[in-house]
Amino acid sequence: MMATLARAKPERRNPRLVAIDRLGLTVFGLLSLATVDARAQPDSGGDASRAFAFTPTVSVNETLTDNANLTSTDRRTDLITQVSPGLQLRSAAGWAQGFLNYSLIGTNYARGTTSDTVQQSLESAVQTQLLDHHLFIDGNASISRQNITAFGTQTPDSALHTDNQTQVASLTVTPYLQGVLAGNVAYRLGGDYSLTHSSSDATGNSTNSGGSAHLGTAQTTARIGWGLDVSDEKTDFSLGRTTTTKSAVGSLLFSPDGELQFTLRGGREGTDVESLNLKYDTTYGASVRWMPSERTTLLLQDDKRYFGDAYTFSFQHRTSHTVWMISDSRQVTSNGSAASQGQLMTAFDVVYLQLASKYPDPVTRASQALLELQALGLNPLVVIPSGFLTDAVSLQRNLSLSVGYFGVRTNILLSAQQSDTSRLDPLSTASDSLSDGSSIRQRSASLSISHRLTELSSLNLTLADSRTLDRDSGTHVELRTATANWITQLGLRTHFSLGARRSISLGDSPYTEWALLATLNLQI
Repeated sequence: MMATLARAKPERRNPRLVAIDRLGLTVFGLLSLATVDARAQPDSGGDASRAFAFTPTVSVNETLTDNANLTSTDRRTDLITQVSPGLQLRSAAGWAQGFLNYSLIGTNYARGTTSDTVQQSLESAVQTQLLDHHLFIDGNASISRQNITAFGTQTPDSALHTDNQTQVASLTVTPYLQGVLAGNVAYRLGGDYSLTHSSSDATGNSTNSGGSAHLGTAQTTARIGWGLDVSDEKTDFSLGRTTTTKSAVGSLLFSPDGELQFTLRGGREGTDVESLNLKYDTTYGASVRWMPSERTTLLLQDDKRYFGDAYTFSFQHRTSHTVWMISDSRQVTSNGSAASQGQLMTAFDVVYLQLASKYPDPVTRASQALLELQALGLNPLVVIPSGFLTDAVSLQRNLSLSVGYFGVRTNILLSAQQSDTSRLDPLSTASDSLSDGSSIRQRSASLSISHRLTELSSLNLTLADSRTLDRDSGTHVELRTATANWITQLGLRTHFSLGARRSISLGDSPYTEWALLATLNLQI
């Protein structure tokens, strides 16, 4: 029966169009931030309190590794040089606000263990206000290295080549119109478009498009409120099939005080994810949000949907020196790189939350969080590939815990995650890590300790362990890494670090590696 539902393989895309897509992702954030209000003057000092900042950067990384091929049979020593010119943009004023961090990474392998490469790294988030308090366009763009399959060779550093890596670009654009009718009814009409594009023969390529409408109580302080939400979303995987999900949900809200809010929801939902034609079911759920102060937030949410329970539990709390974050969720994932984004709590998230009191403005806070991470010896733009790419709608449960301690001289970041991913679309014939009906569990934990030796130098130690398991067949891979760095500030805008790394890979792709590391970062 399944064989009769196979689709013809899609045409290969015109290489010129693919190149245009990649270029568009790169310049999207640049154009958005470059067109800010003329009153926001450039900042040559890089102060996070300024309305607009533009900072060119250059980074040079040297890695001397005894196993550039990441194998147990063909170990080869190599000196890997990476030169990364980049720029950082931040706007906290005018009609375009957000941040952008972009790097162009040229990699040279002195002994030719693999071909020299040029990669890109991008993180960008922008909100543009076109009509005063009414018409907005939100945008996010990213480019990073990610794993193709769940059980291929895992790498501790994107500079080390494996056939299991590819560059993945994503873009999300969300225009919406909002306002208030008759003084007490809020409305919002919006559309959304997102795409994921990999460099690996269309694996993981997907597009999502749709629209939504909302009507509801305008007063956020009202004790009793109501809401009506309608949405229509289409998901198209290049190597899979196209699916549609529609919903109409009404909600009732009750807030006995400003801290506690109860919500009841009910409506209809239609989808063809599990069938050839749209199938409609009743959906209902409830949620509780508790926010006793700006330092503490608790959310409990559960809904009955076409695939069963969809739930979210999250807790965040911060003190003057600590941050605590816990999250547990079970949701549908409908883009090709979702399984590579299962680590919900990153070092950036922890530092970002800890700075909430000092920097209330989210744009300024994001910029300052990046500076804090650099001082810790952590580069948020260099993402170690994890997870895997998918070609069909999936079901994913994510559980994560992050704790941060920020002392006078010592900072500690502890993070642990677990994700369970399985294919939700039984009709898709696309081939990926989930196509044989597998349920893949990924676990990871990391501990980073940074101690300031002097006003200009510090030591950083990071221990990490990641495991991937096929819960049906028992296939597994594991990667353990330990990295130690000494970081010093050579000038007002120059940082230098020396370090060493030990990596041990177990399971289906075993290897060991030692590496010496040196990095020079310059902000111009």
